[in-house]
Amino acid sequence: MSNHEDIYHRRKVVVVGESRVGKSCLTATLARSWFPIPYYLTADLAEVQNVQTEVDGKLVKLELLDIRPDKDYDRVRPLVYPKTSVILICFSLDDPKSFQMVTERWHTEVLHFCSTPRVPLLLVGCKLDTRDTRLFNSFPPSSNGKDFITEQQGTDLAARIGALAYMECSMLHPEKVKELLDTVARIAVSWNPQIPTQQRRECRVL
Repeated sequence: MSNHEDIYHRRKVVVVGESRVGKSCLTATLARSWFPIPYYLTADLAEVQNVQTEVDGKLVKLELLDIRPDKDYDRVRPLVYPKTSVILICFSLDDPKSFQMVTERWHTEVLHFCSTPRVPLLLVGCKLDTRDTRLFNSFPPSSNGKDFITEQQGTDLAARIGALAYMECSMLHPEKVKELLDTVARIAVSWNPQIPTQQRRECRVL
């Protein structure tokens, strides 16, 4: 057995959030390092992407499940949550309604189905490039018809819902994608849902 096989870790990551916030593009980019330009709807309850990465000397295989938010799936979506190592709650930085739904819908659902044991959460603000474009062009808030969520608002919300971290991401900024991938892998390795709670190491975001 090779050294890589000795340190091999397979983990499940669930990605939730409203429609059109950038979840599908995010998971595809994390898995393939490319940006799928057309918007597409996932066909089933979950669109699955697989990514292999190395963090802190450990080889990690992440199974990314992009969960459909449609109301029609509310009754079956709980089937996806068991044995999850990390949950990403996503919203779009150019969509305040999706930010509001983090607490009104997604955090409530996650707490209900993943509270025992409580699964580590990351709050992710997607479409960072849309806010950067407004700042670059010196647009005042709402001058282009949109309000943008600030980094401080995201940080504050992450603290309120007990997320391990708040991260902002854009598929147009590879360094942000890599930072998110490393963080997810690091947390996933430290949280194995297959072992008893008392034996798990404390999750840390470095």
